[in-house]
Amino acid sequence: MSRRRKRTVKKKAKQKHAGKRSPSISVCMIVKNEEKFLPRCLESIRNLVDEIIIVDTGSTDNTIQIAQSFGAKVYQHPWENDFAKHRNQSLNYATGEWVLVLDADEVIPKKEIHKLRQAVEIPFGDAYRMTTRNYRWEPTEVGTQKAKGEYEEEKDYPYWVPSTKVRLFRKLPGVAFRGEVHELVEPWFHSRDLKIADLDVPVLHFGDVSKSRPRDRYLHAALQKTRGLSKNPKAFYELGVIQLKAEKYREALESAELALDLCQMGKNEGYEEASQLYALKGSALLKLGRYDEAAEAYKKSLEINPHQHEFANNLGVCHEYKGDFVTALSWYNKALDLQPDATLTRENIRRVKKKIRREKTLSVCMIVRDEEKNIRMAIESVKPFADEIVVVDTGSMDQTVEIARSLGAKVGHFQWCDDFSAARNASLDMATGDWIMWLDADDYVPPTEWPKLQEIKFLPLDQGFMFRLQNQGPSKEVLLQLRMFPNHPKIRFRYPVHEQVAPALRELGFPLRKVDINIVHTGYSSRKVIQEKKEKYLNLLQQRIKENPKDLMSRFHVGFIFHSTGRFREAAEQFEMILRNESFARTHSATYLNALTHLGRAYLQLDRPEDALQVLEKARGWPQVPGLVLVSLAEAYNKLGMPEKAVKVLGEFGGHSLLSNVPTNVEALRYAVEYQRALAFKQLGDLENAIYACRKAQRISEMFREAEVLARDILTRLGRKPVDLQILSRIARSPIANADDLYEYGNALVRCGRLKEAKEAYQKALSIEQRHVKSRRALALILKRGNPQKARTLLEQGLSLDPYNPDLASDLADLLFDMEQWPSILDLPTCNETLPTRLAARLIGDMHDGMEHDIVALFGLHGHSLEELDRDGPAALWRLAEGLEDPARFHLAVACFWIQPSLKQAAKAAVQGFLARGRAEKALRVAEQYISTLPGDGTGLELLARCCEKIERVEPGGNIIKGLAPMKPSA
Repeated sequence: MSRRRKRTVKKKAKQKHAGKRSPSISVCMIVKNEEKFLPRCLESIRNLVDEIIIVDTGSTDNTIQIAQSFGAKVYQHPWENDFAKHRNQSLNYATGEWVLVLDADEVIPKKEIHKLRQAVEIPFGDAYRMTTRNYRWEPTEVGTQKAKGEYEEEKDYPYWVPSTKVRLFRKLPGVAFRGEVHELVEPWFHSRDLKIADLDVPVLHFGDVSKSRPRDRYLHAALQKTRGLSKNPKAFYELGVIQLKAEKYREALESAELALDLCQMGKNEGYEEASQLYALKGSALLKLGRYDEAAEAYKKSLEINPHQHEFANNLGVCHEYKGDFVTALSWYNKALDLQPDATLTRENIRRVKKKIRREKTLSVCMIVRDEEKNIRMAIESVKPFADEIVVVDTGSMDQTVEIARSLGAKVGHFQWCDDFSAARNASLDMATGDWIMWLDADDYVPPTEWPKLQEIKFLPLDQGFMFRLQNQGPSKEVLLQLRMFPNHPKIRFRYPVHEQVAPALRELGFPLRKVDINIVHTGYSSRKVIQEKKEKYLNLLQQRIKENPKDLMSRFHVGFIFHSTGRFREAAEQFEMILRNESFARTHSATYLNALTHLGRAYLQLDRPEDALQVLEKARGWPQVPGLVLVSLAEAYNKLGMPEKAVKVLGEFGGHSLLSNVPTNVEALRYAVEYQRALAFKQLGDLENAIYACRKAQRISEMFREAEVLARDILTRLGRKPVDLQILSRIARSPIANADDLYEYGNALVRCGRLKEAKEAYQKALSIEQRHVKSRRALALILKRGNPQKARTLLEQGLSLDPYNPDLASDLADLLFDMEQWPSILDLPTCNETLPTRLAARLIGDMHDGMEHDIVALFGLHGHSLEELDRDGPAALWRLAEGLEDPARFHLAVACFWIQPSLKQAAKAAVQGFLARGRAEKALRVAEQYISTLPGDGTGLELLARCCEKIERVEPGGNIIKGLAPMKPSA
C-alpha cells in the first residue's frame, strides 16, 4: 500500500470515529503502607485512566495522602485476609467501562500506554491477559529472561521472570475476583464464555527485589480460618496457597492432601474444584523436588479439567526439571494446543528446545577413592543437568570404579601424591564440556536445584559461580564455594590442601558471581568424623607450613581449624601472623578479611573486647563485609557498655552477606543479630524493643535458649506499673508475639482487676500454643469460680495434650476437690503432686479400696514412718500435711479435720483455705463443727469471728451470734 493510500485510510478512520467518546478506564488497587512505591505507579498511568480507585487496608504511613495528591478516590477497609474480597470492593467503587488492576509496586511502561488505550477503543477481547515482568537480581529461576533495556523503567534490573494473568477487562455486571489469595478474575469470564485475549503490554513488577516483607504474613489468619472451618476443603486450599507462597512446601502439601481427603469424604461444603486441589498438591511436590509425584498430581488435575492448559504446561515443567526434555516438549505442545496464545508456554517451548539442542554443555568432575557407599547418589543427583560425568579414581580398593562406569561416567586414574589440586586438574584434562562443575563423592545436588543448573549453563562463558555448600549432620554450617567455571586451559586448581581455582579466574578477569544453588555435603556425618577430618587436615597443613613458613593461605586454614575447635589463643596467633603481611591483603583480600573477622571473634572469646573492637572496626572498612563482622562488632559494643553503637551497627546488617568462603552457621548468625539487638535495647532501657528482638531470635532458631531466658527476665520486670501495662499491650498485639507475651500481659491485667481482658489474653495465648501450660492454668483459675465446669474441661483438654504434666494434674485435682467430685479425683494420673489429694478424696468420700497403697506411697515419699500413723492416727497425717505446699496441704487439712474435728491446726488450715477460695460458708461450717467438738477452746471462737466477718454476720456490739447449729462433718 502506498504512503498516500495509508494516509487516506487513517483519515477516513479518524472521520468515522470523530465525535465518538473514548471508553473510560478505572484503575483499581488495594494498598497498605506503600508510600515508597505508589507515586511511581500512579505517575505511570496518570495520562491513561479516567479514575483511580484505591482500597486502603490500614496504612500507617503517607500512602493515603500520596494517593489523594494524584486525585485518587480512597476507601478504607480493615484487612480481612481476603484479597478477592478487597479487589471486589474496589470494583464496586469503579465507574469506568473498563478496569485496569495494578499493585502499588508495579508500573506500565510509558512507551506502551497507547496500546492499552487502543485495546479498549477497538477491543479484540472482553478481558486481556498481560505478562508481568517480575524482576530478579539473579538468573536462577526457570524461565528467567535477561532485561535488555527495552523499557527505561527496567534499566536497573538485570533479569525478570514472566507470569501472566488478566489485568484489563470490561466492567460488566457482577464481574468479580475469586480466591482469598492469588486472586483471579479469569474464572468469572470463563464461566460466561467471554473472550480472553493476550495484550502485548507488560506490567513491570519491582516489589520482589525492592520490598522486605515476611512471606508468612497472612499465615496465622489462614490457620485460624481452618480451625473455624475444620471440614471445609476450601479453607485448607487457601491455607495451602499461602503456605506455598511462604515457602512452607511440606505444610502446603499437607493442606492440599487434607482438602482432597475432605472432598473424597463428601465434605465439600460448596467446594467442587478438586482439579485445583490436585494442582496445589502438584505445585507443592514440584517445589519439594518430587517431580514424578508432582506429575501424577497434575495428570489428575487434567483428567478432571482437560481444557486447562496450565495443567498440561506444569506437566511439561515436571519432566523438564528432571531432565526429560523430549517428554517436556510434548506436554508444552499439548498446552499450546489448548491455549494457542499462551505466552508463557511459548517461552517454555523455546527454552526446552535449546536444551534438546545442547547449545552449551556441562561436565561434572569428581576425584574419588573407596567411595562405593556414596558415589551412586552423587552421580545420580547430577544426571538431569550434566552432559558428561568425569570420575578420576586415586586408588580405590572397593567397587567405586565399577559403580561409576555402570552409571555412565567417564573414568580415569591418578596416582595419589598428597596433592588435591593435582588430582582435580587431572579430572579437568578429561572434561570436554563448555562448563566445569566439580563435586565430591560425598556431595549431592538436591532435585530442587536441577532446573537452576539446567538454566545457568546457557549463560556467557566469562564468569565463575559460587554455590552454597550445606553441611549435613551435626554441623549446620554453610559456605560459599566456587563450584562452576568455564572449561578454559588457563583455569587450574592451586594449593595441595583446600585447593582453589579462584586465583586463576581472577587473573583472567572473570568475575565470581553468587547464585542461588545449593549442594549438600554428607561427609560430616558425626562429631567424631568432623574431629577426625579436622585433625587430618591440620596435620597436612602444619606439615605444609613447616616446609613453607610463608604459605599464609595454609596458615589461615590452620587458624580456622583452631578457631572452630575452641583453641582461640592458638587461632589468634595464626591470624596475627597473617595480618602483619600487607601484601597478602592485596593479593588475597577475601582471606585477609576472614582473618581479620575471626581474629576479632577469637579476642571476644578470650574476653578481650577492646582488642576485638579495634580489629573488627578495621574489617568493617573492607569492601563486601560479611554479616559476621557486624554481629561481632555489636557484641564488642555491648560488652563495652556502648549499646547505642551496637543498635546502629546491627541496623546495617540487612545489606550484608550472611555467607563467606568459610563455613558459617547461618541460623546461628541470624539468631545472634537479634539476640545482640535485644541485649543492646535492654541496656538502653527500651524493654519493648528488647522483647521484640528476643521473639525474632526465637523464631529464627529453637536450638539456642539465650533469647528465651532474656525475654523471661524482661517480662517478669514488667506489669507492675500502668506504663508497663501499655508496653505489654503493644507487645501482645505484635504479629511476632508468642504465648509467653500474652501470658504476662494477662497476668498484668489480673493485677489491675481487668479479668475479662485477662481471660481474652490467655485464650489468645492458647490459640497460638495449645500446650502453653501457664496460660491454661491461669485461664482455668479465672473460670474456676464462675464456671467450674468450663475450667474443668480446659484442664482436662490440657492433660489430653500432655498426660503427665504435674501442674495440670494438680490444678485439676484442686478443682475437683472444690467441686467435691471425689471419684473423679481417683481417675487422674497418679503422680507426686496428686497423691495427697487422692488420699484426701478417699478419706472424705469413704472410698477405702486402694487407700493403703496411697498411704504407703505418700508417707514413703515424704520420709514419714507408718509406725507414726499407727501410733498417732490423723495427727500423724496432719504433721505430714504441714510440710506440704497448697493446695495439697489444704486438701489433707480438710480430710484430717473430717476424720478428727478436734485437730486444731487442721481446723485452722481448713478455714483459711476455704476463705482464700471465697467459700466462707464452708469455712463457717468447719468453725461451727470445731466449737461443737471443743466448746471451751477459744480457737473456735476466733475462727468463727473470722468467718462471720467475711459473710457480714458480726453484730454492731461485736458479739458473735449465739445458738449456731452443730455442723455435720462435711468438706
